[in-house]
Amino acid sequence: MAIASVLGLVALPVVILSVLLPVALIIALQVWLCKRRNRWLGLILPVLSLLFSFLMVFSYATFGQAVEGGSGTLVLEENGQVVERQETENGVTTVYDGEGNVLEQYPDPSAGENQDRATLEAAATVGVLFLVCNIPTVVLVGIWLYYKNRRDFHDEMKKMNIQDLE
Repeated sequence: MAIASVLGLVALPVVILSVLLPVALIIALQVWLCKRRNRWLGLILPVLSLLFSFLMVFSYATFGQAVEGGSGTLVLEENGQVVERQETENGVTTVYDGEGNVLEQYPDPSAGENQDRATLEAAATVGVLFLVCNIPTVVLVGIWLYYKNRRDFHDEMKKMNIQDLE
């Protein structure tokens, strides 16, 4: 018990540093890029972050949704032999006998509403994933806007001072 708490005390700072250090380095890099003369350099990291969020959304939409497998029921004898098997897949219910022969096949009446719900859930998941993946994009664009507005303000002040001297 004491060893576990000591390991927890040692592991916690390591985990916190391994998460916070890269975040701090990315923010420092963004600030450094924003302070450069070329104001468009500050948009490199936000664009990369936006592209990464699109990659995440498209990869989830393509590969993340598990293909809906069929559901089914088994009817067994006392000795465990399968007497009848019923499977529902892609909106069709198929009934098999114990040897795997098709006895009956008919459309599943609840298939349409289940597919509508699955589509709505997938769209909501993709939307939430896009919003969550764009949190770094919003933060980086916020830093860029801060330094852009600050630079614009200083440029205006310089122009006003030059006009006052004339």
